[in-house]
Amino acid sequence: MGGRKRHTQVAATCPGEAIPPRSQAETTPPDIQTIGIVGVGKLGSALGQVAAAAGFKILATSRPGPMREAIISTVLPTTTVVDYEELASLADVVIFAVPNTEVANFDLSKVRGTIIDATNPWEATGTNSAESVTTADLAKRSPGAHIAKTLNHVSYEELISDYRTPEEIAEGAPRRAIAVMSTDPAALEAARATVEAFGFEPVPVDVSVGKRFRPDGDLFGACLSADQMRQAVEE
Repeated sequence: MGGRKRHTQVAATCPGEAIPPRSQAETTPPDIQTIGIVGVGKLGSALGQVAAAAGFKILATSRPGPMREAIISTVLPTTTVVDYEELASLADVVIFAVPNTEVANFDLSKVRGTIIDATNPWEATGTNSAESVTTADLAKRSPGAHIAKTLNHVSYEELISDYRTPEEIAEGAPRRAIAVMSTDPAALEAARATVEAFGFEPVPVDVSVGKRFRPDGDLFGACLSADQMRQAVEE
């Protein structure tokens, strides 16, 4: 990354244990009540746990497989499994947590609400190829869709361990910053509100720095406060 230092300081304390569920009324934005998750692998399962703990209604869709039902019933017991078309029509926010190269296989025009692309082109997972797509690519292919990029630079383990309850935040506990990017103001606001409800501190950043939050970027995995993240993107 052009000689930039890799940001690894743990400024937001990054706790190590999961947080109990919260009531929906006290945490979820009034216009975002249902979260749809496409893909219930490690990332999707982690996002589902955080969303459920924040009080959201959860819908999920995933490829059939021998472990799918066991994963959902054990890890995401309050989640309703539906097909993609139903999820797209009902969810206020749809989070894609599938391999990056699979996102383009979905008809994004069917999504009623905001799309959050939480994927990454990643050589280690075989998705950094000619078939990989950026959020900008998706927006061009589906010009009517509202798409934002976020939740893609934190590991699934840290999504579960690092979020904060409203009580902790009220007591002054530091929140881990998560970057939010979009050229669509409505999508940016919905993604920002979702990240905040998840117990993190959203930091809107320009899409031009998006590569720095990918797996080969200096800000991928960095545990920073909001101020530190704002400063880092200016470097």
